Amino acid sequence: MPEAEALLRATGTDFVPAIAIGLSAGLRPEAELWHLDWQSVNLADKLIDVTKSKNSISHRFVKISDNLIAWLAPYAKKSGRVTFGRDSYYTRLQSARHRAAETLESQSKESLNLRLWAQDTMRHTFATMHYAHFRSAAETAAELGHGASLRMKQRHYLNRVTPAEAQAFWHIVP
Repeated sequence: MPEAEALLRATGTDFVPAIAIGLSAGLRPEAELWHLDWQSVNLADKLIDVTKSKNSISHRFVKISDNLIAWLAPYAKKSGRVTFGRDSYYTRLQSARHRAAETLESQSKESLNLRLWAQDTMRHTFATMHYAHFRSAAETAAELGHGASLRMKQRHYLNRVTPAEAQAFWHIVP
């Protein structure tokens, strides 16, 4: 959880929405986040309309948590891409991870997950924290766009976190 917060705080202002959505909504970077337009982000209704994804079963409405609203509100627009794609996305992500790891290390805190970044780490973090907090495998699978299948969740998202850690995650705000 400290790594997620450090990453959000180390992110440049032009990239905050991407990191916040990745961590707090679990969108797939290449298939969903890179194509996301602000028109699909409804802060009033607390929903992200995911219409571009890797397959039609992944088209869904993702709930926007209160802490995600706090991160997105200062950057929200009527339309336009939410974030960068391709190399620009990965360059900014790598930079933010490096800054976040250095910050944590300077405080003698763990930063291994930021240094050894696995593909879809933000999505996996979302899934782990969502399940630990809300305790519903079916709801977590639906938010991730896995349809009724829980196999994907069981294969990738069974990291153990305490309910207190999950609750703290959902209260990270700017």
